[in-house]
Amino acid sequence: MAVHIRQRGIFNLLPLILPLASCTSSGEIASAVWTVRYICEDGEVLVARFRDQAVSVSYAEGIPADLPIGISGSGFAYTTTGATLRGKGDEVIWTEEGAEPITCVTD
Repeated sequence: MAVHIRQRGIFNLLPLILPLASCTSSGEIASAVWTVRYICEDGEVLVARFRDQAVSVSYAEGIPADLPIGISGSGFAYTTTGATLRGKGDEVIWTEEGAEPITCVTD
Protein backbone atom coordinates (compact mmCIF):
# COMPACT_ATOMS: atom_id res chain seq x y z
CA MET A 1 0.00 0.00 0.00
CA ALA A 2 1.49 3.34 -1.03
CA VAL A 3 1.37 6.29 1.32
CA HIS A 4 1.01 9.71 -0.26
CA ILE A 5 1.86 12.81 1.75
CA ARG A 6 1.14 16.26 0.36
CA GLN A 7 3.91 18.74 1.00
CA ARG A 8 1.64 20.93 3.14
CA GLY A 9 0.40 17.92 5.12
CA ILE A 10 3.80 17.23 6.68
CA PHE A 11 2.90 19.54 9.58
CA ASN A 12 0.15 17.09 10.54
CA LEU A 13 2.83 14.46 11.12
CA LEU A 14 5.03 16.51 13.48
CA PRO A 15 3.86 14.76 16.66
CA LEU A 16 4.74 11.41 15.02
CA ILE A 17 8.01 12.41 13.33
CA LEU A 18 9.74 14.26 16.15
CA PRO A 19 9.88 11.34 18.61
CA LEU A 20 11.46 9.20 15.88
CA ALA A 21 13.94 11.93 14.97
CA SER A 22 15.11 12.19 18.56
CA CYS A 23 16.73 8.73 18.58
CA THR A 24 20.25 8.13 17.33
CA SER A 25 21.85 4.89 16.16
CA SER A 26 23.76 4.60 19.45
CA GLY A 27 20.54 4.84 21.47
CA GLU A 28 21.31 8.36 22.73
CA ILE A 29 18.62 11.00 22.71
CA ALA A 30 19.19 13.88 20.28
CA SER A 31 17.37 17.17 20.63
CA ALA A 32 15.49 17.64 17.36
CA VAL A 33 13.87 21.04 16.91
CA TRP A 34 11.77 22.06 13.92
CA THR A 35 11.16 25.81 13.63
CA VAL A 36 8.17 27.07 11.61
CA ARG A 37 7.37 30.74 10.97
CA TYR A 38 3.74 31.80 10.50
CA ILE A 39 2.16 35.09 9.41
CA CYS A 40 -1.04 35.82 11.29
CA GLU A 41 -4.23 37.52 10.11
CA ASP A 42 -3.35 40.59 12.20
CA GLY A 43 0.04 40.92 10.46
CA GLU A 44 2.05 39.69 13.45
CA VAL A 45 4.57 36.83 13.26
CA LEU A 46 4.20 33.61 15.21
CA VAL A 47 7.25 31.33 15.52
CA ALA A 48 6.74 27.74 16.68
CA ARG A 49 9.71 25.60 17.73
CA PHE A 50 8.45 22.02 17.70
CA ARG A 51 10.37 19.44 19.69
CA ASP A 52 9.65 16.06 21.20
CA GLN A 53 6.15 16.23 22.74
CA ALA A 54 6.14 20.05 23.11
CA VAL A 55 6.28 23.38 21.28
CA SER A 56 7.64 26.80 22.21
CA VAL A 57 5.51 29.58 20.71
CA SER A 58 6.60 33.21 20.28
CA TYR A 59 3.85 35.54 19.11
CA ALA A 60 4.22 39.25 18.31
CA GLU A 61 7.58 39.50 20.10
CA GLY A 62 5.98 38.37 23.36
CA ILE A 63 7.43 36.03 25.95
CA PRO A 64 7.66 32.49 24.51
CA ALA A 65 5.06 30.04 25.81
CA ASP A 66 5.98 26.37 26.23
CA LEU A 67 3.05 24.04 25.53
CA PRO A 68 2.99 20.25 25.92
CA ILE A 69 1.35 18.12 23.26
CA GLY A 70 -2.41 17.74 23.67
CA ILE A 71 -5.14 15.54 22.27
CA SER A 72 -6.30 16.25 18.72
CA GLY A 73 -8.78 14.37 16.59
CA SER A 74 -7.21 15.69 13.40
CA GLY A 75 -4.08 17.77 12.89
CA PHE A 76 -2.12 18.67 16.01
CA ALA A 77 -2.73 20.42 19.32
CA TYR A 78 -0.49 21.78 22.04
CA THR A 79 -2.12 23.24 25.12
CA THR A 80 -1.47 24.53 28.61
CA THR A 81 -3.34 26.73 31.04
CA GLY A 82 -3.95 29.99 29.22
CA ALA A 83 -2.70 29.10 25.73
CA THR A 84 -3.43 26.68 22.87
CA LEU A 85 -1.87 26.09 19.47
CA ARG A 86 -3.94 23.94 17.08
CA GLY A 87 -3.16 23.27 13.48
CA LYS A 88 -3.67 21.27 10.34
CA GLY A 89 -1.78 21.58 7.09
CA ASP A 90 -0.11 24.98 6.80
CA GLU A 91 -2.55 26.76 9.15
CA VAL A 92 -2.57 27.18 12.94
CA ILE A 93 -4.91 28.84 15.39
CA TRP A 94 -3.22 30.54 18.36
CA THR A 95 -5.35 31.25 21.42
CA GLU A 96 -4.24 33.08 24.55
CA GLU A 97 -6.36 33.50 27.66
CA GLY A 98 -8.55 36.58 27.40
CA ALA A 99 -7.88 37.11 23.68
CA GLU A 100 -9.67 36.14 20.49
CA PRO A 101 -8.21 33.16 18.54
CA ILE A 102 -5.84 34.21 15.76
CA THR A 103 -5.39 32.28 12.50
CA CYS A 104 -1.89 32.10 11.04
CA VAL A 105 -0.41 30.45 7.92
CA THR A 106 3.11 29.32 7.11
CA ASP A 107 5.36 32.00 5.74
